[in-house]
Amino acid sequence: VNSPPAGVPCRACFVDGDDAGGCATTGEPVFDLLLVSCDNWADSDGGLLYRFGYQVEGDNTEMLFEWSSSSSLDMRLPSGTITLTAQVKDALGALSSVMTSRVEVGAAAARRRLLFSPSHNSPISSHGSDGGLLPRRLLSESSFNWAGAVDLMATELLAGNLATLNEVASSLILEVDS
Repeated sequence: VNSPPAGVPCRACFVDGDDAGGCATTGEPVFDLLLVSCDNWADSDGGLLYRFGYQVEGDNTEMLFEWSSSSSLDMRLPSGTITLTAQVKDALGALSSVMTSRVEVGAAAARRRLLFSPSHNSPISSHGSDGGLLPRRLLSESSFNWAGAVDLMATELLAGNLATLNEVASSLILEVDS
């Protein structure tokens, strides 16, 4: 009988978080880097592979990354309450249970992508035909650093970091398309 790999639960922490050496579980969309790591896993069959994923609360689609021999993954995420998943598999295909953790990115869960404009004459109108407020996307906020997002994408493109460029672009698309 092939036993599944064993190890300590995987961890998800924002890099350079303000949690004074601890594990920060809140960050900003697009810019803050989240590190998901599954350290100290072992199996007598060897050949461990790791799969990571995430799902934004309220969305029906889970983003799953391909199986990889890397025990960690850096991610840039869209805003919202996000459930992260990690799973480990051995060379013979035995799977660990799916481990989950939650992080908050950007607006609080209650405000995720539902930021309302208090102004009736806002250039990004947030009023429906009945005069009621409609949801407005986080990236529509005038405080979002679009220039920084463009610079980040250009830097990653020029450095040839296409996987990171794809993550940044995906985070922006998820914000705009929500």
